[in-house]
Amino acid sequence: MDQRDNFGPDVLALLDQGRLISATDYVNAQRLRRVMQREFRAVWESVDCLITPSAPMGAPKIGQATARISDVEEDVRLASTRLVRGINLLGLPAISLPAGSTRPACPSARRS
Repeated sequence: MDQRDNFGPDVLALLDQGRLISATDYVNAQRLRRVMQREFRAVWESVDCLITPSAPMGAPKIGQATARISDVEEDVRLASTRLVRGINLLGLPAISLPAGSTRPACPSARRS
């Protein structure tokens, strides 16, 4: 049963991209992942916790396709996830906590 209409176009694009990966490429990627996980284990011998930014920007608006970061227009999904890809690849537990603030998009939204 086809359930493609249960997903948004962004998720469908990712699923379709995944179907293009060959079994050989997938197995090789998993081997590389295991090597990287073994190498990263050495970090935990000297630290208990890593604290790092999880996103280079505030949360995008629903439907927003691009984001301007340092005067560069980027795909919002790629930009907002780039700092956590390594942790995701390694399969490490993580938590993301909002901190700080962003400037309002328009002056009338500023609080006094």
